[in-house]
Amino acid sequence: MARLANALLLDPRRFAADARFRERAVAAMAAAPPGGAAGGLRDPLLFELSRRLDLLDLARVEFAWGAARRAIADRRLGAAKSRPTEPAAAEVWPELRLGASEAAIGVSIYSLGSRFFSPDEAMSFLRAVRGWAPERAIAVLTDDTMTPQLAKAAADLDVHVSRTRGHVYSPWPRDPMSFLAAPDGGQVAVLRPNRQPGRESDSLMGLELIQDLPEDLDARFGPLRWTVAPIPFHNGHMLPVSGEIWLSIHSLEQRILEILGADRVPEESFTRRDGVARYVEAARRAATEVERLYGKPTRFVHPLPVAAGDPAGATAADGAAAMQRLGGGAGYDLDSLVTVLPRAEGSSVALVGSLALGSELIAGAPDGELESFRSTYGLAPAAALAAAVAGEHRRPGATGLQSFLDLVAAHLAESGLAVHRLPLLLVPIGLL
Repeated sequence: MARLANALLLDPRRFAADARFRERAVAAMAAAPPGGAAGGLRDPLLFELSRRLDLLDLARVEFAWGAARRAIADRRLGAAKSRPTEPAAAEVWPELRLGASEAAIGVSIYSLGSRFFSPDEAMSFLRAVRGWAPERAIAVLTDDTMTPQLAKAAADLDVHVSRTRGHVYSPWPRDPMSFLAAPDGGQVAVLRPNRQPGRESDSLMGLELIQDLPEDLDARFGPLRWTVAPIPFHNGHMLPVSGEIWLSIHSLEQRILEILGADRVPEESFTRRDGVARYVEAARRAATEVERLYGKPTRFVHPLPVAAGDPAGATAADGAAAMQRLGGGAGYDLDSLVTVLPRAEGSSVALVGSLALGSELIAGAPDGELESFRSTYGLAPAAALAAAVAGEHRRPGATGLQSFLDLVAAHLAESGLAVHRLPLLLVPIGLL
């Protein structure tokens, strides 16, 4: 199969290096389904091709060979682009709006790849979801290793499986795509233009979903179309609730760097008042862009440091200290640290993590609970589990995170939210 897939590329090296040649080769593949395409040859050959073709090219071949329900190129909203990472025309955006956060969930989407889960784990999870939500439409993205093992259970549970062939995706479809409402009432899967290191392929998950959704699910979306956002985003860093979107300065880091024309956070400039001001003003501009994209006002979960135009009493040292404290939250998804929930009367409540409470929790936990904790998260047997976690909480990075969380909790309380602290644990990598 590998040799046959290489033969279809005509000249593998030229295929990889020459875009015009690649276009001709893909067109030739699409025009000539292999003998036995309706039998056992097509799917293993498409699996081999998935390891050589990007998703748009593979999707074109899959559709031509009868292995996909629809051509995803026909579902793009706005100006056509040759590659899915290029943002759509700007005029598309004023017409799109984020759906109401309090609306009922129409479809649950999961990514259950064989790199992360065993078939038994995936089936157990899907049975639990189906038992909890008997009427919920469920769509699962999974690869060729997992698909045949899930097939019977998925059919019994009325779960749709989208086959991703050899393309590997992480278990977090929430991060790289949003669903926005179009003026005609249909839904649009919005893909992020930024490729997250180590998860580059995740930005294309939405396309896998669109090309293989059953007709009834596709119709529920009105039908489902797609486009690419004009700005980078990461939904693990954005908390939509009650008509607002809560952010941290880390939620906007990639766009801030684009605005500043920098390839890394300019920490050395934070010792100067003007350096802090430039970064904060870029953060405010990026937040305004998020407002335009999602059609909802943005709020920060923490105070922004001093910037140009702030009271003269605020010194460069104040700005540097504020930026250093905010830096304690870098490297963590915001929704791993903070949850904001709506209340029936219209106010909101915030749940904010606390390493201090986490240390108290594990220090006082009986042996049986520690063993349950260890086995649930797949940690190595360790007689000194509590001590190892306590040591992790004393690292400089952990104390910086605790300071950041305390700042967030205080700011949210000052903003009128009811704030509750919940235990948060950092587990040493060596215990996995």
